[in-house]
Amino acid sequence: MSFNIPLSDKLKALNSTFESKFIIFEPINFESLLDAQLIVDLRSRESDNFLRPSSRDLNTQVTYLANYFKRNKLNKEIYYKLMDKTKKDYNGLVRLTELNRKNVFNWESLVFSENCSPMAPIDVMISIYKIGFEFLNRSKCGPWDVNKKHEKMMKIHEFCKMFSIEDTNDEYYQISVNKRDYLSQINRFDKLGLGKVNLI
Repeated sequence: MSFNIPLSDKLKALNSTFESKFIIFEPINFESLLDAQLIVDLRSRESDNFLRPSSRDLNTQVTYLANYFKRNKLNKEIYYKLMDKTKKDYNGLVRLTELNRKNVFNWESLVFSENCSPMAPIDVMISIYKIGFEFLNRSKCGPWDVNKKHEKMMKIHEFCKMFSIEDTNDEYYQISVNKRDYLSQINRFDKLGLGKVNLI
């Protein structure tokens, strides 16, 4: 991705398909029943699912995507289905959010199937950070909530050594990442080829 282009062109690029080492990021088609069903299926997985509850009704998901389309057109967020290149299957989702703000960005709704490639979640995380901090030149990611029971995700954050806990309650950690901490660690992941984002 070229970094020296206007913000409008950057957001247009992010609304296209691109890839990292293990993942192909493809924007959700709000008119596709197959994409709506994929979201229902992945968000309804039985094990290690710490997303906030959502409807399993396909029509409800179709309505959600119609509203998402309006937010997307206002450059607020982009919803991706994730192709696991190792498994050759669409088995993940993530949303890149708060794109209409000046100094911050966010990501939400990351979920993979139980049999995804082990490195897929961390590749998505590092790719999102690289997009936000380097491509969009934002200074902070978050805050967002992580369920305290989601031990696997917290272990990933601890391995990356980039996050801070801003607040906590009985159920959630509220965490964020600032650009300084991202830059202090990103060389480790560059050497592994993670977060290397390229347009297809």
